[in-house]
Amino acid sequence: MKTVNNKNIYSATDLCDHLECLHLTSLKVRDLSEKLPKDSPDEQSKIIMARGIAHEQRYLEHLRGLGKSIASLKDLPNDDTLRATATIEAMRNGVDVIYQAYLRDDPFAGYADFLIRTNTPSLLGLFSYEVIDTKLALHTKPLYVIQLSLYTEILGKVQGLAPASMHVVLGDNRRESYAPQDFYHYFCQLKSDFLKHVAKQPEVYPEPCDHCDVCSFRSLCQNRRVQDDHLSQVANIRSSQIRKLTSAGVLTLAQLADTNHTHIKGVSDDSLERLKRQAQLQHHKRQTGKDKFILLKPQSNNLGLHTLPDPSEGDLFFDIEGNPLVPEGLEYLFG
Repeated sequence: MKTVNNKNIYSATDLCDHLECLHLTSLKVRDLSEKLPKDSPDEQSKIIMARGIAHEQRYLEHLRGLGKSIASLKDLPNDDTLRATATIEAMRNGVDVIYQAYLRDDPFAGYADFLIRTNTPSLLGLFSYEVIDTKLALHTKPLYVIQLSLYTEILGKVQGLAPASMHVVLGDNRRESYAPQDFYHYFCQLKSDFLKHVAKQPEVYPEPCDHCDVCSFRSLCQNRRVQDDHLSQVANIRSSQIRKLTSAGVLTLAQLADTNHTHIKGVSDDSLERLKRQAQLQHHKRQTGKDKFILLKPQSNNLGLHTLPDPSEGDLFFDIEGNPLVPEGLEYLFG
């Protein structure tokens, strides 16, 4: 998301982020004018980013090794008009592969990893192009399809022909192909929802979501939740439980710790009691600075840790993990 000549330009990443978190879309729009504080990428994100670039380069070399003619636009100056013109020129020239093609159809634009030539006629001549993106993952994710759908839609307008397929090259070098029309209606609805959101800027609370761990605004949102004493501060609480508690007028951790509710619609009585105890423990820590615990009675002596043998001097404890960043993954099997 950026502003060019007083116009906001949105990317495929912006559409994917909107699907992950509506509040993130609002923050990105605000950031265009306010320059909000951001978190730096963590070390794992940097490693993944570097590996993604390396994977992309390997595929480029693979295409070069096949004898394909390649127009690389990666090192062009950072000028949208120049890059768009260079992309169209390369398409008209009919090269086999266009690397880092810049596709724009206001208010959307973005860089497709590769445009690959096909023998289907279009306004360009007796040929046309389809989009290929490279991804480290071993399976195609829905967000990849959204990115491909945007690039494919813009590409269709440029060449006067909707591409029949769009492709992703995964981390194990498998190429998977998809028909754009299979996702067209969902993609159009997502675009419409996104544009309505950026136009109206509705208030959306920054509730935690799966995207928080990699979001550059994670500290900004977390600080607000702490300041508001939001229910998400209660350990192990679920989003569905937060919604039910909020509907019942319980809005903060402190209120949950002090509530007299014994039954709330949509939350089992056992779960409510557990959440209340957890909130009370955390609230006690805040008020006194001292830790407090509740020792729960086991439901059975034949479950969980109770099934372990008695401790002995020969006990050995270890923790070992696989490495998902190794090509095809690295795991350990003990028997």
